[in-house]
Amino acid sequence: MRVEYKVDGRLIDVLHVAYEVRSTTGMEPDALVLSDGRRVKFSYGDFRLLNAEDISEKEYIDRNSISEE
Repeated sequence: MRVEYKVDGRLIDVLHVAYEVRSTTGMEPDALVLSDGRRVKFSYGDFRLLNAEDISEKEYIDRNSISEE
């Protein structure tokens, strides 16, 4: 099974949903698809940093970008 979340709005909001699903079921999405088509992975550590405003959404995206091979 492949799970992807489409980001339509703020990345942090979708990351909160991904975190809740992870906490409840242990499942993580294969990718978060941004509105411009870029794909990023869910990273719990970077989610925590973003949530604490220690990194920006741009930094999260740069760190967790999934290259299209």
